[in-house]
Amino acid sequence: MKLMKDLHAEEEKRVKLAAKELYNTLTEKRKELFIIGWQNGPQPKERVKGEIVFDHIVDQAMTGYNWVA
Repeated sequence: MKLMKDLHAEEEKRVKLAAKELYNTLTEKRKELFIIGWQNGPQPKERVKGEIVFDHIVDQAMTGYNWVA
């Protein structure tokens, strides 16, 4: 039983160490890993606008509003 507890303790230590290393890596390389303000570019705005217009047209077609069949 003691061996099992030691194994769990070692695993817990390794998980905590791995989490700490991951946190440190993410905070050190934050500017390289995360792109801040990506949504302000022209391409994301056009993609969202296109999806909104498409959804609007589909909604109109499904309800028969503004469409002649």
